[in-house]
Amino acid sequence: MPVSISRLTSADIPAMIDLLHIFEAVFEMEDFELPANSYLDKLLSNKDFLVMAARDENGKVLGGLTAYVLPSYYEETAELYLYDLGVSPDAQRQGIGRLLLDSLKDYCKKGKFTEFFVQAVEGDTEAMRFYNATGGKPLRVIHYDYEL
Repeated sequence: MPVSISRLTSADIPAMIDLLHIFEAVFEMEDFELPANSYLDKLLSNKDFLVMAARDENGKVLGGLTAYVLPSYYEETAELYLYDLGVSPDAQRQGIGRLLLDSLKDYCKKGKFTEFFVQAVEGDTEAMRFYNATGGKPLRVIHYDYEL
């Protein structure tokens, strides 16, 4: 199946909504409510927020990723934080996640980012297996959350 990867823009709100529903299913999000289209438009217009979608030859969204640009204050460069990557359950195990990750690597190389990184929750063996298989190098860190 031919799959294309593209960055979503504010003109792609329907595709963003499709991707959010994929995330809802993959991440088992309970009581998920879509943000307003005006919010999605603002988000997709932000140059420091990246959404890449994988689509089939008919334009159906099969999966995607979201990432944030983190400008460095040590030097004139940036890093990229991969926030979410998900593929529709019926399209998993077909190489789409790897295509998305490869597209992100290409994007980072062209943008001269120093690195990109992603978190995986300890015990999420599927995510950890995927990131190991695609060349990620695990670092042991302790992540602290502050609920507000």
